[in-house]
Amino acid sequence: MKKEFLLCLFTLSILIISPFSFADNEPKPIYVGVVWVGQSSEADIRYHGLAKELKQLAPQIKLEAKKEISPNKLSTLVRKWEKTKSAVIFVRSITVKWLTTHNTSLPVFITLCNNPVYLGVLENLTAPEKNITGTTYYVPILNQIQFFKTVLPEMNSILLLHETGHPSGIIDETETRNACKELNLQYYDAPCATKEDLSNAIKQYRGKVSAIIIGNHALGLDLAKHIATEARSTPVFSFLHRPVKYNGILAVYTSDPQVLDHKLAQSVVDVLVNHKPINSIPVQMDDHPKGTINMTVAKKLGIKIPYDVLDSVNTIE
Repeated sequence: MKKEFLLCLFTLSILIISPFSFADNEPKPIYVGVVWVGQSSEADIRYHGLAKELKQLAPQIKLEAKKEISPNKLSTLVRKWEKTKSAVIFVRSITVKWLTTHNTSLPVFITLCNNPVYLGVLENLTAPEKNITGTTYYVPILNQIQFFKTVLPEMNSILLLHETGHPSGIIDETETRNACKELNLQYYDAPCATKEDLSNAIKQYRGKVSAIIIGNHALGLDLAKHIATEARSTPVFSFLHRPVKYNGILAVYTSDPQVLDHKLAQSVVDVLVNHKPINSIPVQMDDHPKGTINMTVAKKLGIKIPYDVLDSVNTIE
């Protein structure tokens, strides 16, 4: 009887204590803010890609996004998050640029941005300073234009479309100009702030240049279909990946955004969950950027892609 009583008491204690024990073993939530300045459909896509990766790697990390805020509200938001978040993720070059004149006590992860050294945010990508790390979509523009020339061997001149006031504009302009000089291509550029600006620039140069290139900016990305339509028979390339899939762009040579989503998620986990020093986590790039050619566009423009090029690229119809 005494033995049965003790057994019942032991079983009851397990039932009472075990829920609390399991709860104590659950990872505590880690709250992270995600923010970007200005309109960008790609920023929203990348946010959801990151959220998916983190759900698999560390579901205790909880994201709160503030989308498309105005630049003058960014400082106030960051100061608020310094009291409620464990880290902040800056999306887009225009958001990351804030870090050149401000700082925060929070660990900062950057993404969907141009080379942060060229943006003036960091001095060292391998051992980043200022409590900052993350990813960059940067691919050397010389490599991109060399790929475009393999797709269009007769290319001898280009028009670069870049967004007025965008932080990537100066980077794109400088690198493209230097690449054209090295490759003996005639270079033209047009800074644009509106859809009308894009149309006017294209009308001025279409048929006069061998190709048009969309720079690293949201304006061109979101209006890529319009640009291709306005360009008519002039081939259009892009420094960013997405337009080639469905917007009439001939080809791109870019980093894989899903690869960068995973790399960013891993960096966040390494710092916030595995407690690695943030300056030990290099700013990540896609180590294997690749070209993609839209064969439907190539056929429409009457462009025959060399077979040796087709063997080494992605193609879509």
